[in-house]
Amino acid sequence: MIITSKEMHLEDGPAKKSIRRRRQNFIVNFPSLKNGYSMECDGVLESAYCIWLEHDARVVKYYTQPHTFTWIDNGQRYRYTPDFLVVLEHGDSYFTEVKYDFSKQRESRLAKLESFHALCDQEGWHFKLLDQKRIIGSTMFHTLQALYSRLRPIDAQQQEYFFHYLVS
Repeated sequence: MIITSKEMHLEDGPAKKSIRRRRQNFIVNFPSLKNGYSMECDGVLESAYCIWLEHDARVVKYYTQPHTFTWIDNGQRYRYTPDFLVVLEHGDSYFTEVKYDFSKQRESRLAKLESFHALCDQEGWHFKLLDQKRIIGSTMFHTLQALYSRLRPIDAQQQEYFFHYLVS
């Protein structure tokens, strides 16, 4: 595999600008305490994943849409932006792709994810796939969600927004 991507600049914000595609996909600004600013997420499920990241003591910082990679695998050119880069204590990190249901993805999308996983293995990076069931399917998630809503002082409008989009 040949990587043709440019250098990664994480502090410049998301590598790609999000656009509204379907009714469940809209921009959610998640108020991250770990990062000290709002994280721009491509929907409710990604913002729900942020709750796990906020409560995971091993996570130092995380980035949404961190970098757009371009590579060639067996003559096929790919371009892909992972949903998250998660930085852990001791300098470890991993990329994450979040989808409601991977079994409902197009073959071409799954091939791209498989090729990116192979690229990560080649480069010594880690890559995770997380679906709706793994992110919001446990009772623990709902407890973390309620706890997170109480961690920072927010006004009534922000509280209403939070409950409307994340507690539905």
